[in-house]
Amino acid sequence: MDAGIRRALRPQPIHVDEDAATESLFGDLIASGWLPCALSARLLVTGYMNDNATLGGRGMDGVRWHQPVYARDILSVTTELVEKRAGDNPAYGHTRLPVTTTNQSDDAVLTMYGLGLVEKREAPQV
Repeated sequence: MDAGIRRALRPQPIHVDEDAATESLFGDLIASGWLPCALSARLLVTGYMNDNATLGGRGMDGVRWHQPVYARDILSVTTELVEKRAGDNPAYGHTRLPVTTTNQSDDAVLTMYGLGLVEKREAPQV
């Protein structure tokens, strides 16, 4: 394996080395930014997507990490439907949801837009 690839696959010391993390500007171990993304996606599935006609996700837009996530942080996720549009297939449509992940102090640690694929309802008969 190329040395550059091996170097890129190594975790950053602020995520795994307590001494290095203590010496960093964060003062303690912090999670990789992708961990709150994954946790937020999981919370969205269990708290929102499983209760709706969701067929799956299409991705995320505008991912922003606002604050570090520490080992003892408790994360919560809020979202609301702000955009929906028809898809190419008459059986499904697309949604766009702003997602905010906060810690126990209600500080935003992550914001992003979740892009979803949803089953369409049948049009009401008039």
